[in-house]
Amino acid sequence: MDSGISYETVWQILHKEKQTNELQLIPNTFYNDAERFIKNNIKSNATLNDANGSEFENKLNTKENIMFLLNKIFEKRKQKLLIYIAFNKPMPQPLPEIEMSFYNRLNELKKEFTLNIEEKAQGIFLKVVSDIPSILLPSGGKIGPLQKDQIINIKEKESEDINFLINNSICVKS
Repeated sequence: MDSGISYETVWQILHKEKQTNELQLIPNTFYNDAERFIKNNIKSNATLNDANGSEFENKLNTKENIMFLLNKIFEKRKQKLLIYIAFNKPMPQPLPEIEMSFYNRLNELKKEFTLNIEEKAQGIFLKVVSDIPSILLPSGGKIGPLQKDQIINIKEKESEDINFLINNSICVKS
């Protein structure tokens, strides 16, 4: 076992992850080493015959348990990564490749969502002068129904719509 992975080390890593909300230091190759360890167990299981049925069964149970523990570790670490992203915390150490990929993809989604909100906020705010039903705008879009003193946000690039609403005394700049 040159990878240093065993049932006991996997169990210890899970135990440490459960004890704290901080990501614990694990080797960058942890998941690859664990995969290699499991594959080696499968090979050794294949060499057993039915005469050693109990030993074969024990090895299968050990493999199932290790898979269960590895999944628990990964799920716990994903939860922690989500917390790091939500609170913009820097990563405390390098992550295994699969976790880094998960972290990067979630960060990209977060940035896209943030940018969409910022784009909407960059428009012109107009205050509605009186109650009006739905109307068609020069750009072909529809707006309404609108209530008196309601604040609406129109994107700056739709200046034709902004001018239409102001020139027809539907809205005033807010």
